[in-house]
Amino acid sequence: MKANLPYNHIVTVKNGKHYVIFNYKDENNKRKRKWVTTGLPENGAKKAMKTKVEEIVAAFHEAYYSEKAIAGSEANTAEETPKIVLGNNKVYEFTEYLTYWLESTKPSISYNTYIGYMHNLNKVRQYFDEKYPHTKLSEVKALHLQQFCNWMYESGLSGNTVRHHHVVLHKAFKYAIKIDILDANPTEKTELPKIKKFEASFYSKEELDKLFEVFKGDRLELVVHIAACYGLRRSEVLGLNWDSIDIENKTLTIRRKVTSQNLKGTGETIRIDSNPETENKTA
Repeated sequence: MKANLPYNHIVTVKNGKHYVIFNYKDENNKRKRKWVTTGLPENGAKKAMKTKVEEIVAAFHEAYYSEKAIAGSEANTAEETPKIVLGNNKVYEFTEYLTYWLESTKPSISYNTYIGYMHNLNKVRQYFDEKYPHTKLSEVKALHLQQFCNWMYESGLSGNTVRHHHVVLHKAFKYAIKIDILDANPTEKTELPKIKKFEASFYSKEELDKLFEVFKGDRLELVVHIAACYGLRRSEVLGLNWDSIDIENKTLTIRRKVTSQNLKGTGETIRIDSNPETENKTA
């Protein structure tokens, strides 16, 4: 079962201020758009921005379903009661809540982080839709999550990968506590496999000389030299432009990353991320 919310939101800038824009349908099924200001400047602190967006989305979410419940009661129709009910009951389907949380946190994380979270949560949804379909968020216990972690590890995934999934789930449940729909975080009671210590390997001077010799005269020669000398990732090398180079101060600044994604068989999509978190590389 794929969970979809009846509205979506984006964060944009207008007149130097950040706004959250909601697109939704009213009780008459007419498309509506609502702008909500964060009151924060375009170049404000990222952490403050994330917190404010979460508060605005949570408030809209509660108001949306409260209005839907009232409209449905007044109309006295036979329509199905929304699966998400806010108020004293606070009932959520678990996999549906995961979709809501992911979209809520999207404006405050990088695109690559968002894609990583999405892939991790897809595995969670597949497992729970098969083992525990239609489970409510409040019904998910530490035992269920422990079984999920054990299942991943026993299927051949590394302890590191299991922990990556657990981190995402921990964040999702932590947000549920923040917006007052849960009282405790069941991920804090699960036991995780040991992390395999990463041992980085480096090219020796002799190996680098051989590498440079192989690419001598090739169109990728400069790319290989930059990546090798500065320890850049492929996405960072591809994102380099003339504005990245400061000849006077002898610095190389990573201003953007270029990555590709292939989601759900839609073909390869190239994405340019202009907000990398890599420090300057000094020449």
